[in-house]
Amino acid sequence: MMRTYTLDPQALRDDFFRQFARYWPLGMDALRALALPRTPLPEQEVFPPRLAWVQLPDWAHDLGADGQHAGKLPIPAHLVPLSAKWRAVDWPLCGAWFMHCLAERAHEQQYGPVHSYSFRLKGWPTAMWSRAWTNRIALFLRRLAATEYEKDERSLFGQLPEAEITLTHDVDAMRKTVPIRCKQAVFNLFNAARALASRRGTKAWRYAKSAFNFILRRDENWHFSRIARLDEEYGQRSLFFFPGREPALFLKSPRAWLFDPGYDALALKTDLTALTAAGHAIGLHPTFDACADAGKLVYAKERLQEAVCMPVKACRQHWLRFSFAATWAAQATAGLTSDYTLGFNDRVGFRNAAAIRHEPLGPDGKPIPGFFSIPLVLMDSQLYNYTDSGYGNTSERIKLLLDELCFTRGQASILWHPHTIFVDYGWEEGYLALLRELELTGLPITKCAEISMFINGKTDMPKR
Repeated sequence: MMRTYTLDPQALRDDFFRQFARYWPLGMDALRALALPRTPLPEQEVFPPRLAWVQLPDWAHDLGADGQHAGKLPIPAHLVPLSAKWRAVDWPLCGAWFMHCLAERAHEQQYGPVHSYSFRLKGWPTAMWSRAWTNRIALFLRRLAATEYEKDERSLFGQLPEAEITLTHDVDAMRKTVPIRCKQAVFNLFNAARALASRRGTKAWRYAKSAFNFILRRDENWHFSRIARLDEEYGQRSLFFFPGREPALFLKSPRAWLFDPGYDALALKTDLTALTAAGHAIGLHPTFDACADAGKLVYAKERLQEAVCMPVKACRQHWLRFSFAATWAAQATAGLTSDYTLGFNDRVGFRNAAAIRHEPLGPDGKPIPGFFSIPLVLMDSQLYNYTDSGYGNTSERIKLLLDELCFTRGQASILWHPHTIFVDYGWEEGYLALLRELELTGLPITKCAEISMFINGKTDMPKR
């Protein structure tokens, strides 16, 4: 698919170095001076994209994958020569290709947005989403420069940063409405059928039982204060996303009735005041159809600001509804400065093969100045609705994800919906496993003061 705008390969290389400035706080001159290949960027992307696994030198073996591709890094096959030797790779351009999702952007231009469902990317190599490969490329370049110049990494570039994990909660529901009963029952019945088809009778029974219990059990007060208290017990402060209602209509559309939150944050003024007083932060969670409409986003933002009595700058789209061509531009136009949507609904991992807070490309192919995307790498429903790990290896999958963030010194967000820790869903144990794993990492998990500083638009990213 040919792009509708021109991308300058050298501008992308420069942008990669700038976006990863936290990996070289003493400057990037040594990186720019490296004798790296300069590869042209093809006008067309190949669907599905193919990966070439490049063997790293012995001194960088630990930065590569494990298992079948031990010591190797994946890169887009159309950006390397057939030999695929590490010295022949245009590493900054490959990093920018991953970070800015150039293949998925081209796919959207031809087929429309996939709205954060990886299964719609037919035949794409899932390995590209399994690790923060772009961060590993940055770590490799840092080590390469130190090796080439025979200097210590720290003296050349400075101390590597710590990982930064932002714990977030989308407050989609305050009670068990009819649409919610229907949606979750369908998920559970689908998983029951899938388990039965693979002859796992015990799991099939568990899912089927959960579906009928969810439909028949009486309503419960799903107040978000419970998950806030859990966070506080583990020393966490989180970023809570609340809806701001669209202008009132006499009748809701069927889609809005089925998907949109069934409450107005303006009615929770006292609760939101208590939440922020406890040190948590507030962001916007727009309605299902607002992902490309700046006008709807402005109205929703102003409605939420009226409820919290302070500026709202952070956003995550409801159901991760998202378009590369429209969503970030609409959010920036609406006065928002950070978005936490970039992730998949149906898969744990790294949608842009990166864990980095970065300025994303706008519709013109240039970074949107002063606007930042923070990737979403783990969500509760990925573990329970789209896999079987809800009855098995939840803790193991969480640990693998956190290990990757720690190893790559990444920046990312994690999402757990407050209503899922109640008995209707029964996902509280999974959330407690996450809090325990966060505690065990010993990381300086992002606190509210840091969240608030970033939401208000302050950043350590150097200007272009």
